[in-house]
Order: sequence, then structure tokens, then C-alpha cells
Amino acid sequence: MTFPTIVVRILSVKVLSPGYYIVNSLKEQQPDIPISVIAKSKIETDGFSFDVRGRRQFNNALLWSSPKALGPRAFFIAASNPAHLSIDRLETKDEGIYRCRVDFKNSPTRKQKMNLTVIVPPSKPVILDGTTRDISRLEEPYNEGSDVNLICEVRGGRPPPKLTWYLDNTVIDESYHYNAESGLTVNRLSYPKVGRQHLKARLICEASNTNLVPPQTRLVILDVNRKLLNLICGVIKFPVVGF
Repeated sequence: MTFPTIVVRILSVKVLSPGYYIVNSLKEQQPDIPISVIAKSKIETDGFSFDVRGRRQFNNALLWSSPKALGPRAFFIAASNPAHLSIDRLETKDEGIYRCRVDFKNSPTRKQKMNLTVIVPPSKPVILDGTTRDISRLEEPYNEGSDVNLICEVRGGRPPPKLTWYLDNTVIDESYHYNAESGLTVNRLSYPKVGRQHLKARLICEASNTNLVPPQTRLVILDVNRKLLNLICGVIKFPVVGF
């Protein structure tokens, strides 16, 4: 019978929507049979156990998940390599220190702790006109030579997101302010004197607080009203033909 490798050194925490996988890996110096795996949160009585004592097979293990903590959202996948604990529909209250204990048939018990940090993505940005504070349209008209004043706002996010303005693919403003009381992050853009070269250019506001998921974005397309270039007027004289 083949037994999957279980835990000792935590490799990583991977995000696989809609759940987060806590991935652990163990390599024994000499082959041995893990007989139980216990994962506990910061509250000692709250946790999850996978038990194959009493000659049980891995596919017939005794499973228990504390209703005070993870409940039916927790699963232990023993058939994968490495075996892992899966927490589905992760919640902010799941954050904390987890202790994993593995008991073997012959070898000493092994323990490992890990800190699980829960990241909450921010909302989609809202772009406002810097003067009227009206929500901007997809295409905003500007006269050639005028200044562009826009406000990008994002609510929520844990940790607070950073807000970045791009002109097409070029970063033009990385300054922003986070208000802890309102949970609002704001970046005010002032871009001077747009020219005819900016016709149909895209101003993009990007909100990001993690590399685990794509950033949230919102854009405005510049509809530049170009000034009339030099206009030359002339008078053409025609000879008068008498009748």
C-alpha cells in the first residue's frame, strides 16, 4: 500500500478560488506510516483531525472538524502529493496561528505552526470628475490644452489597497490616501495640458493589495477636442466680363 507524504515543513499557502489551500509537506528520513493529522487554530479546542488509527485505510479515515471553527468548510485531501488541508469559502475570522500535529506509527510526533493571513480584495474603483465629483463616463471630452482632474476612489480591502494611475501603460501617479474610519482609499490625479496626441488615450486607475488575484481597474478614454490649426483665407479676383 502506498501512503502519501504528509507534513513537517510548510511549503506555501495557495489560493484556488473559491477556497484557499493550506499546503504542507513532509519527507521522512525512513519510511513510516502517519496515523493521524491534527490541525488546530489559535483556539486549542477548535480544529480538524484526520485519524487512521486502528488499522484504518486512508480512504476510510475518521474525520472531525470543529463546528466552532471551520466546520463543513474544511477537508483533508490525503490522496494528493503532498497531502493538504483545504479550507473552502475562506472568511476573515479564519485568520490566525494554526498548529499542525502529525502522529506516526513508529516515529516521534511532529509539529508545525503557520500564520494564515486572510486578504480581502478591494471593491472596483470609481472615477469622479475632480471639479463636479460626478461619476465619469467611459469617454470624457476635454479641450486641447486643458488640464485633466480626476479622483479615483476605492472602498474596502484588507490590507488597504494602493491606487495607481496609468496613461495607457505608463505610470503617472502613485500617490494615494487611506482613511481608516471610512475605509476609503483615494488618489487625486491632476494631468496638465492634454494635447492632440492624447486623443483616445486611456487613463486607468488600478487598485491592488495582493499578487494572488488580478487588480481591480477602471478607465476613462480621453476625447480631445483639437484646436483649429492655422486657417489661411485669400481673395481670388476674377475679371469682369461685360455683356
